[in-house]
Amino acid sequence: MAKEGYPDFQTSVLVGQSPVTIIATLGWSKPPAPLPPMPKPPVPKPPSPQFFPVYIDAANAVRASLYRDSTFVGSLPYRGVWKPGIYSLRIVAPGYGDYIDRIMLNAPLTIRVNLPALYVDYEIKMPQFFATRDGRPVEFKDMDIYLDGQRLASPFGRATSGTHRLIVFLHELRFEADFELTVGKYAVIEPFLGIRVR
Repeated sequence: MAKEGYPDFQTSVLVGQSPVTIIATLGWSKPPAPLPPMPKPPVPKPPSPQFFPVYIDAANAVRASLYRDSTFVGSLPYRGVWKPGIYSLRIVAPGYGDYIDRIMLNAPLTIRVNLPALYVDYEIKMPQFFATRDGRPVEFKDMDIYLDGQRLASPFGRATSGTHRLIVFLHELRFEADFELTVGKYAVIEPFLGIRVR
């Protein structure tokens, strides 16, 4: 069955001996619009490596060095940018104990440390003929002796390793000299026209 302006109506009917009446209601509807094509999914971008700022300093050790995973990175204070990850850190400086740490870097990092000073035991020993007073050799108690600006009350003591200044006053005589103390051995400090550390 067809009528202009309407969609065709089709059906199958089995007709027997008796008369058959077929009633068809023709209707019209706008055909559905075709669906727009699906957009292609965006190609995922490879994740860009993210970096974090790192600041590390040892406030009391001027010549400290920084090692990351046993590789020298730089002198302190250190500023840089690192990828996220797990790192082993080591800070070393002459005359100080090492700072060792393991960190997980997943955000900006600031580390400020004070390294433990390494001490050296010492004795200040006056050579036999350093000076005489009233015909006898002078002793420690006969002098005013200063180590790094601090007056010493005893010839025995402890000081950090590194460079130090010794000042000896004996009446009008002033003797002043710099010397080095090395970690790991007892130091005997002998003033003369200079200083010998043995």
